[in-house]
Amino acid sequence: MDTGPGFFLSPFPDETLHSLLSRYCRLTGFASVRQAFSNVEHSYTFTRNTSFPCHLKESERLLKPVTGLDTNALISRHTLLPYFQPFMSPEQLVMTRRQMESRNGQGLKMRLGLIASSLERYVRVRFCPVCLAEDDQKHGQAYWHRVHQLPGVWICPHHVQPLSIIEPVWIRDKATRCFLPTDDNLDAHALALEVSAIQRDRLYRLAALSWSALDRDCDPLQHHVLQQNLLRGAQAHALVSSTGRLRLTPLADMLSIYFKGLPSAGEFSRLCPVRAKQAPSWVLKLLRKPRGAHHPLHYLLLADALELNFDDLAVQRSVQMPMSKSIATKVTAKTGGLAHTLKEMYSEGHSLRQIGAVTGVSVSTLHVYAVQLGIHVRARPSILLPALRQQIRDQLVSGKAFSEVATDCSVSLASVYRVLRMETDLKDMLSGLRVERDRENRRLRFIMERERNTAAHACTDYAWLYRNDRVWLKGKVQCIRKIARKRTAVIDWPSLDRELSLRIRECVSSLRARPGKPLRISVALIGRELNSSTLFEKKLLLLPICSLELKATCETLDQFHHRRIEWAAKELRARNAIFGAATLLRFAAIRPPEGNAASYLMKLINEA
Repeated sequence: MDTGPGFFLSPFPDETLHSLLSRYCRLTGFASVRQAFSNVEHSYTFTRNTSFPCHLKESERLLKPVTGLDTNALISRHTLLPYFQPFMSPEQLVMTRRQMESRNGQGLKMRLGLIASSLERYVRVRFCPVCLAEDDQKHGQAYWHRVHQLPGVWICPHHVQPLSIIEPVWIRDKATRCFLPTDDNLDAHALALEVSAIQRDRLYRLAALSWSALDRDCDPLQHHVLQQNLLRGAQAHALVSSTGRLRLTPLADMLSIYFKGLPSAGEFSRLCPVRAKQAPSWVLKLLRKPRGAHHPLHYLLLADALELNFDDLAVQRSVQMPMSKSIATKVTAKTGGLAHTLKEMYSEGHSLRQIGAVTGVSVSTLHVYAVQLGIHVRARPSILLPALRQQIRDQLVSGKAFSEVATDCSVSLASVYRVLRMETDLKDMLSGLRVERDRENRRLRFIMERERNTAAHACTDYAWLYRNDRVWLKGKVQCIRKIARKRTAVIDWPSLDRELSLRIRECVSSLRARPGKPLRISVALIGRELNSSTLFEKKLLLLPICSLELKATCETLDQFHHRRIEWAAKELRARNAIFGAATLLRFAAIRPPEGNAASYLMKLINEA
């Protein structure tokens, strides 16, 4: 559509593409988005308020004459792609930009791993009330900011104020319409996010970190670089051992304390630890070996928990990992220092292997040197005698863990595995015992859940038992019958009845006071206005107060016709028009059932 040089639309800093198109629609003077973009193909793909608008070549043809922005500028300055691209692969970024420029968005979020993260369901339209006032004063117009639409951003990073959101149920039905945050019909559907004083500081740090990722517009970072930088942060908090293994229990404790300072609703409900003393699986995937795509919020949350900023995440360092602070301070290369280091670290409970990793001396040399210094070091046999092998075998069969067996028999863990390889039948025996113990545990858990009145199919181990232990399962299902239980009402119908009756009364008053041609007040119209049509159709017997209110307020056909005629007569008199009965009924859009306009009109007047 050729807009001509009648106006110039100046893009605002950090403005979303949806906000830019909304202002364009207002300046063109069209009453709706469909009229403003009627001649633009695929306009629905970039007018919707989404993270990855597509077919931007079409929007470039529309906006470049009035904004001077090409497709690359639109993507970099007015979409959320700069927030995601540091954590993409170069191939993913090229594919995403190509799809945003000239294709639709089908399958895009799936390939980027956003659907699998389950965070897209918590996307909300947000704004900062302080930003609205500041934008209106500085630019003469309030607009939608990109940083406020990022997942996990509940606090404005510029004013440290909680954001407000638009009711998702209300705006979901209006996805193709263009809104600005100062529109009158948005005020009634804006909700302020509840943020406590304890949560404010942590949410602000996360918002500032998200703003850094968005504002930098940096190139994709290599996954191994991100992993190394996150491991350095974990190392600084003593969450990684000297051998490079994660210390899972301290890591889970640290994350549990961290998530207590975050809200338990929205996107944070999907990210917090599910079980006590266990770190979330996405944290372990990032720290061990990232595979595939991960949502940027995963990286930023973990970085904030480890007290890292965006520069710490993006910097490339050498491959060598730093040692823990408690061990690295004792590193020495001299013989005199080695004796002191060996005595001190061994007295603190460090193993010879840990001491060797610090000093660069082999475990065998340290063992000989410890004996010379008079340090009592537990000796381990170099030859596995038959009696020792039998002892290890018996303890393994009894169900002990491999580490416990190594400690009790005074051998290394490698020796326990060596016995396992030497004894050909031991591996099969342990596998059978492990399966048997697993079966017994699952049976016991099924019986306990079933006795708690849980349906058989809802029990945790029902599917496994059905596949592997079906005979026992059928017998137990027959023995343990389900106990009849009294269902509790999920909905408080009396309270809902009282609340909904008040809303019906307010809705009827609003409909009667609405300017323009009157509409007939009916159950269907009230249901549509209150978004309660299903309740009125199927559950009205449970809402007696609402039923009486609807009967009292809904109009008969004659009552509606009389109100419509009063409006028509008032409008015609305001226009100084001369009218008769037929003209009055035609202007009121009423067709008399008898076909005689004058008689029907007199009947309505007499009944009134």
